Amino acid sequence: MVVALLLAAALAHPTTAANRISAHVEAAALLQRVVLPARSRRLAGAPGDAGGLLSRPWQTSVYANVVDRARFWRVDAPLDAVAAFLRAHRPRGSRFDSGELSPEPRGLLFDLPRTRSLYQRRLALTLAPLPDGSTGVRVDAEVVWTVERPPSEVVPGGVRQIDLTTPASARRIVEPAKVRTIVRWLDALPVDQPTRGIFGCPAVLGPNLHLVFRDADGRVLARASVAANRGYSSFCNAISFAVAGRAEQPLLGGWFVRRVERLTNFHPRG
Repeated sequence: MVVALLLAAALAHPTTAANRISAHVEAAALLQRVVLPARSRRLAGAPGDAGGLLSRPWQTSVYANVVDRARFWRVDAPLDAVAAFLRAHRPRGSRFDSGELSPEPRGLLFDLPRTRSLYQRRLALTLAPLPDGSTGVRVDAEVVWTVERPPSEVVPGGVRQIDLTTPASARRIVEPAKVRTIVRWLDALPVDQPTRGIFGCPAVLGPNLHLVFRDADGRVLARASVAANRGYSSFCNAISFAVAGRAEQPLLGGWFVRRVERLTNFHPRG
């Protein structure tokens, strides 16, 4: 009964800590979904005769908040046959994402849908030929838990006007319904998930749109800024957000800019 109540509370009010626990549980469960050929033997670690090719997965998640659990097998079959079998018997609930056919080691990547608490779920399979003609297989279950937006990181109460500005235009929104709607939209956005470093992004186009949230006396309560980029915000152009001059975590805006444009008839992208 107590466990059920705690689970219900976690689902109603998800936390980053609870999501991290879920990621560990899910990683163990995903390893059970991999279907291997009949002549497979599980190993305690990477086979020593693999020449180090299985010492790491062929592909790793770019996210920092990731659980990676690995298992190893020796399959009594040549590499090409094992790769074909694994491709034909994808893990339950997954879709084939990509593969590496050369150089060795080979790789297969299978994705599973994200959930409310788990931002990314996937299985990375790494294959290497062994000297006796068999194949070494490394399976990594990579699960990224969702970093939640803290309840405190929202626009403060008391906003009565919002300034929308770009290098070429500006408008002040004072209609109460529109002000409330923009605040509600911004407060509902998720935080950008932390990564292990910089990785390739396409060019971010469009002018920077700045939003300044003010009280009735014109005092600044919060600020937000984003490169318009055709109205869409992703991890490549996350929304910067600050409250009372304190920088908060960047936000994933999605179509936030386009929604603001339609609501206010303000078009920073021309």
